[in-house]
Formats: sequence, C-alpha cells, structure tokens
Amino acid sequence: MAESFLDLLKKSSVLRNKLIGIFALLAAALFVLCVFSPAGGNDGDAPVEEALSSVAEGAEEEPLIPEGTGIGGLDVGGLSREEAEDKLLAACEAAGSPTLTVLLSGRTLTIETDFSSLNEDVSSAVERAISSGGDETEIPFEPAYTYDSREIEAQIEALAEEIYAEPVDTSWEVTVWPLVLTITRGKSGAALDADGLTEAVLNALEAGNFDDLSWEVETLPFEEAPLDELYELYTWAALDASYDRVSHSCTEERNGDEPDIPYEDALKLLEDTPEGESLTLSFHLVEPEITAADYEEMLFRDLLCAYTSPYTSDYNRTENLRLACEAINGTVILPGEIFSFNDTVGERTTAKGYRSAIAYISGDSVATTGGGICQVASTIYCCCLYTEMEIVQREPHMYTVTYVPGGMDATVYWGSIDFRFRNSSDYPLMINAWLEDGYCHIEFLGTDTLHHRVEMESIGLSSLKYQVYRYVYDENDALIKKEDIGVSAYSPHRS
Repeated sequence: MAESFLDLLKKSSVLRNKLIGIFALLAAALFVLCVFSPAGGNDGDAPVEEALSSVAEGAEEEPLIPEGTGIGGLDVGGLSREEAEDKLLAACEAAGSPTLTVLLSGRTLTIETDFSSLNEDVSSAVERAISSGGDETEIPFEPAYTYDSREIEAQIEALAEEIYAEPVDTSWEVTVWPLVLTITRGKSGAALDADGLTEAVLNALEAGNFDDLSWEVETLPFEEAPLDELYELYTWAALDASYDRVSHSCTEERNGDEPDIPYEDALKLLEDTPEGESLTLSFHLVEPEITAADYEEMLFRDLLCAYTSPYTSDYNRTENLRLACEAINGTVILPGEIFSFNDTVGERTTAKGYRSAIAYISGDSVATTGGGICQVASTIYCCCLYTEMEIVQREPHMYTVTYVPGGMDATVYWGSIDFRFRNSSDYPLMINAWLEDGYCHIEFLGTDTLHHRVEMESIGLSSLKYQVYRYVYDENDALIKKEDIGVSAYSPHRS
C-alpha cells in the first residue's frame, strides 16, 4: 500500500535523527583512533577495533521505553522512540481530533476541531516516557486542538434558520343550517437561540469539555380557539313569543341553537385534537314552546277576576276615582313584573284634574287633592287576593272603610305609602278599570293556567280588627289550601 505523506514525513524525520547519531559516533571513533594509535604499529590495531565495535553497537541500539509504561491510556512499554511515536500517531489519527456533539430536539449538531501541533505533542509525550525511566507508568496525553469560532457561529446560525418555523394559529369556520362549527387546530412554531447556543459551545470548547451538550429548541405557541366565546356566540336559546307593551301585540318566536356536546366536553376534545387537525362540533335546532299564533290565542283570553266596590255620590271624589281608573285602565304587567299604584297613577295634582276630597291623613279626615283614590287601590287589592298574586307592599287604612270587607283594603299616599304587587302568573296580566252605575270596576284579564277557585273570608275579631283567610279549590272543587292572609287593625274614628 502506498505510504501517505504524513508517514513519509515521520520516517524521514526518524532516519535523519538516526544518521546524525551514527555520524557523530563515527567521528568520535576516528578521534579515538588518531589519539591512541601509534604510528605504523600493528600493536595498536586491537584498541582501535574495540573502539569501532563499541561505536557500531551504540549506533545500532536505541533506548527502549520501560515496560508497563502508557501514554494517554495507550501501552507503549518496550517500544523504541520511533515505534512509540508511530503507535501514538496512528491512534490519534484513528480517533481524530475531538468533537462536541450538541443534542437538540430530534437532531444532533457536531462541532469539529483540528489538531494544532500533533507531531510535536506526540514527540514530547514519548520523550517524557523515555526520560522517566519507568518512574511514571502513565504519561498524560492531550494533544492541542484548535477551532474556528466564526465558522462555528455560522454553522449554528444556519441551523437556526433551518429550524425556525412560524406558529400557525387555530382557525374555524361555520356552516348553516344545521349549524356546524369546524375548528382547525393550529401548529406550534420552533426557534433556536443561536446566540445562546454559540456561547455555550465556545465555553465548552474553551474548557475542554467534550461531553454531549443538550440544548432545547424553543417551542413557539399558537393561538388557541376561544371556544367559550364561540359557544356563547353560536348558542341561541329558543325564544318564545311574548307581548310587546308598546305595540300591544305579540312578538314573533325564534328558533334556537344548542351544541350537541356540552362546553366542558368540547374543550377536552379540542385539547386532545393533534396540531393541524380539525374538530367538528355540531349544533341542533331548538324550537320555541310558544309561537306567536299560540300566544295570541292565549293572550288575555280569560277573565281571572272581576271585582266591584260602591262609591258615594260626592262629585270631587268621583272625579278623582275616574282619573285614577283612567290612568290604570289597560295597564299590562308582564310575568314577574311589579305593578306600582303610585308609579302608574302618578302624583295627584290639580293640573291633572284631581280635586279636593276627604282623605285620612295622620289620624284626621282632611280634604286633600286626589282624596278617595284609595278605593281604586283597595279594589285592585281584592282582585289580587282572588287571583293569588304576590303582594309586595300593602298597608290598611287608619280607619275602616265601607266599600270592601274589613282587612281587604289598601291605602296609598303619594311620596310615602304605595300599593304594589307582582304578576306571579306565567302570562301578561291586563288591568281594566272604570266607573259605572256607582261602582268602581276592576278586571284582571290573563291566561288561567291554575284553574283554581278562590274564596275569601273576612272575620271581624272586633269592630277594629279583622282576620282574612283565603280558600283555594281545584277544578274538582276540592280544597287545596287555606291561607292566613293576616290581621288588619284600625283606629276608632275621631268624633
């Protein structure tokens, strides 16, 4: 096999050193011959021959490395200088210059170095092994190496460009009808901190640390879909037809959409969906329970209660009753809403046509603007009792009245005392109010879903105290419940 240039270089160096040694020995032999040999005598031949023989033997012999000696873990015991150098050089060339391996996510990066003075380092190590004379059994050997920091930086920068990936955000689209929400999950991006990795690699090389260097590739997160907002946006409750108090008509019903999969379950499915893949979420149609046609048919179809109370022929008081009824007539209270007598009728002023009539104020019968309208409030209260409406605020008069049973009256006074009740039925309630033939008429129109029959009982515990009970019967006239409405106490009239 043809020898490499490095092999020839090594052998020529060894041969040169060997020839120099032989010539030095021959010169020494000639010097000895000239000094010790007598002129023309044969007797001096023996010493000269011995000297030449000694020189030749010295030229043939080279110092051997003591047995059991190693260089950098390589056994060189019993070898000559040349043999040890050859063996060490061969081992270095086989192993190559040191490399640093960078472990990245799913890939590796190899940083290479070059020997800077291998022949000199080998010769120095062998010389030390020979010179130790066996005192050192293991000669440390770390050949010097070099690296190009700019080349390493460029190598890492190129890798960073190769690794970099922009994240792709999650997207979605909606199709109708039926409503289907398709969410395509985004993809994470990746980035390599080239400056940080370059610094870490150069620090390791500077310290001579060639252990594997682990380095994380940064994951660039993508924007997830706002599933909660999407669910809120595309989930519609079915809307029943209702009453519009402004137009006095029914509003149209509206279909709704509900997701087939509850939000929490859908969120878990989305989190489990691999990046870049799609998740399909379906919605189903929800129909309203009450259509506009149904609602119109049921709206104010039933007379829930009609109650009348007689009034006196006092003109001013009658006019006040008329104005109050006029303000209330046709009022609609939606389910759950509260009716306020004072809010509905408003302040009783002469500008509105209210007149001065007797009213009970602070224990006295006093002529006041709007006096007498408590009769309208009391008549409405009686209708509330018969229709089982929820009473929010009610106070009895100071004195007993004659137009409704004891304990079934309600007083009002602008700015301090109000009568209020809540429409506790499932449908709008309309109040009709008017005066006719000496009576104050109050009607409650609505939709009867209870089908109850109600009887009221007013028991006089005394001339100034009344206990009121309510008896509720079902469609078969069976008593469902007896309710204690309460006791109303009054003051005696001042003489």
